[in-house]
Amino acid sequence: MLAAGAQAAELKVYSPTAVKAVLQELGPQFEKATGDKLVFTFGLTAAVKKQIDEGAAFDVVILTLTLTNDLATAGKIDPASRVAIGRAGSGVSVPASSPKPDVSATEALKRTLLQAKSIGFTGVGASPAGNEAYWPSLASPIK
Repeated sequence: MLAAGAQAAELKVYSPTAVKAVLQELGPQFEKATGDKLVFTFGLTAAVKKQIDEGAAFDVVILTLTLTNDLATAGKIDPASRVAIGRAGSGVSVPASSPKPDVSATEALKRTLLQAKSIGFTGVGASPAGNEAYWPSLASPIK
């Protein structure tokens, strides 16, 4: 509830679609508790960063640590305002007719990837950066 004479704020939140469901669930709870209104802009991680780089007005931005570091370096956000709110993992899938891959430990995952006939991953969002950071740690280069 707002104090008499106080006005609710409209907060512009830029976020990747990866956390859209969470924010759509938590948003109304925040709005009820604070009286403020959240206005979400969702998109692929790289697209959200590009919008911020191009001058989009925002109050909150949710991005990967690497991209928030870039925004801090560029003076777009206050580095002291950054807070880790979660961790994201990657998944492995194979065709239904294939045996389940062994990804139980780092070495098992390396073996699985090195033995694969092909590997595909998304080329958009935050995935390329994470995948490219992982490839050098393998025993053999993957191209």
